[in-house]
Amino acid sequence: MIASTKGGEGKTTTAVHLSKVSAMLGYKTLFIDLDPSMDGTKWFNLEPADDDFFIGDILSADGTADKNPDRNPVGWAMQMALQSDWDENLFVIPSHESLGTLELNTDPAMELRLKKSLIGADYDVVIIDCPNRSGGPLLRSALLVADTIIYSATGDEGGYEGVNGARKALQIFQEEQELRGYPAKIEEAGTVFCGYQEVATPRMTSKIVDDLRELGVLLTPLVPARTCVRESRTARRWVGEWGKKSEPVINAYMELGKKIIK
Repeated sequence: MIASTKGGEGKTTTAVHLSKVSAMLGYKTLFIDLDPSMDGTKWFNLEPADDDFFIGDILSADGTADKNPDRNPVGWAMQMALQSDWDENLFVIPSHESLGTLELNTDPAMELRLKKSLIGADYDVVIIDCPNRSGGPLLRSALLVADTIIYSATGDEGGYEGVNGARKALQIFQEEQELRGYPAKIEEAGTVFCGYQEVATPRMTSKIVDDLRELGVLLTPLVPARTCVRESRTARRWVGEWGKKSEPVINAYMELGKKIIK
């Protein structure tokens, strides 16, 4: 799962690129968009045709999709995943703007539905783009599934704070699970730093990088800033289509992917 409690910290950029890299490495990969902003869904150009065929239908016991009469979500992750045209190994469960309404759901059983939906799924890697929250049922749904958490940061003032917030959320979750007698073993892979300006690096960026390194959570290489990333997001295409301009970004994520994906 990819997490930060601050928006605009490269979380979706990291989730999308690591998903593609995972598929390129030969892993059957599932990208789950748990963010109501739908940024990952839009980037893959896989917006659902209606508000019933998306991740919220798995999470909600009140959906209308005719999967089975008792609304048991076991196996739905395979049924609902859409094939991405970016790679034959890449599949996506899209989000929808209405997903945010589930943040008001207080039924603890809802938090287990995502985990149940993955029972029997044959994916090698599952990457979850989480909402920028410090708690709530969407984040907890991801934490109950995850075995690894990856943080994401950029060089703006919220970068370090977003990582710290996500680490605190993980700590609280693990303490709660320990008290319940179900300890959560989630590995902290570290922080992917996105959009690093290699030339004339801003002082704030350097400080955040140094702080993350001192904290022991900085992953290398740092992902360099390139305008083609923003362009590919707007065009809803894989950044690799931008040719040589995209190579430094792809090479960085490929190296990171080989370190993180096991």
